[in-house]
Amino acid sequence: MIHLYWIPFYFLLGIIFIFVFYYLCFAIVYLLVPEKVIPRVATRKTFMCVIPAHNEEKLIGRTLEHMLAVNYPRDLFQIVVVADNCNDRTAAIAADHDVLVMQRQDCKYRGKGYALSWALPRLAGYDYDAILIIDADTIVDRDYLLEMNYGLCAGNRVLQGYNNLLNRDDNYLTRLMHVTNVLKNLLFNEGRTRLGLSVSLMGTGMCFEKGVLKEYGWGAHSIGEDWEYFAKLTDHGVTVTFLLRAVAYSEEATSLRQGFSQRLRWAGGKFDVISRYGLHFLWRGIRERNWWKVETVLSLIAPPFSQLAYLNVLAAGVALVYPATGPAQAVRVMTVLLLGLQIAYFVIGLIVMRASARTMASIIVSPYFLCWKLVVDLLALAGYRRRDWVRTDRNIHNPQ
Repeated sequence: MIHLYWIPFYFLLGIIFIFVFYYLCFAIVYLLVPEKVIPRVATRKTFMCVIPAHNEEKLIGRTLEHMLAVNYPRDLFQIVVVADNCNDRTAAIAADHDVLVMQRQDCKYRGKGYALSWALPRLAGYDYDAILIIDADTIVDRDYLLEMNYGLCAGNRVLQGYNNLLNRDDNYLTRLMHVTNVLKNLLFNEGRTRLGLSVSLMGTGMCFEKGVLKEYGWGAHSIGEDWEYFAKLTDHGVTVTFLLRAVAYSEEATSLRQGFSQRLRWAGGKFDVISRYGLHFLWRGIRERNWWKVETVLSLIAPPFSQLAYLNVLAAGVALVYPATGPAQAVRVMTVLLLGLQIAYFVIGLIVMRASARTMASIIVSPYFLCWKLVVDLLALAGYRRRDWVRTDRNIHNPQ
């Protein structure tokens, strides 16, 4: 006889299994399905490259220098720095480069989403084919605009580039984050793209055909503005295509303390979007029998792999407390099976990235990181500072 109090654990393990299998499916697709070839055409689109910046005097110069050095005709792209509520030299440094500088002061409506909502309508009168949004701490490959151009010429309306880490070898944390970055970009995003599915926007490296923003506007003002706009595009049936070869590099936090505000903002933003849009759009897709929308919203509400890991450990811990009766024994077996599948997914990522010995050694601290991430997620779920935008302090790294 199954006691009623075991039913929630069977339900929890069922949810974990569904999403672990979900991630594994795309990893297998990445391994087995060839990369889609995007034609290298002679046509060249025009770009408006928008860089929202809040007190980025340390990094904005480096970002602009790399953007200006891309392998793309200079008369076909304009760079715009939106100096948002800055009280440092961000605007002055940007003005020293061949870029357009827009300054905004509005202490009531703060954050990247509001800055974009203010700037994009003011840029609508310019002549361009697409808008590219890049963060102020981002360095792009020389062929970045060229790859975005090819993606647009192939008929894609919204593109998301590969966001890599600039300082992946700083310490154990950045090496561990590099592994999770590979899992997200290659095994998940590229796997989805090889099946023709939509991927989530990632904040930086987002490229929109001008008609998309003209038709749907911006209107994403939460601290998870990328998740929010992705949800809205999904509701309108717009696919976001991942570009494997359009690679940008951003700064990763080098300590848990430094990364706390950033991870709290990301987790809080996602929880906020899921609560406001996720389940509603999922139900709407089911009701409309729009299975593309259902699957895309499912990718939005899918828990990160770290959450699946500590939920699995939680279920295993509860099962160990009880005597090895039928229900408890079944839960133990299920948690071991799920743990094996999660390890397999992680190992696939390590093989794909050809992990170094130092990266392998950094995995030892992953339980410590998962405990920290659990605290961050619980605070985010409780709504702690969900409406506040807090800038993440970063170190300065120059590419080799």
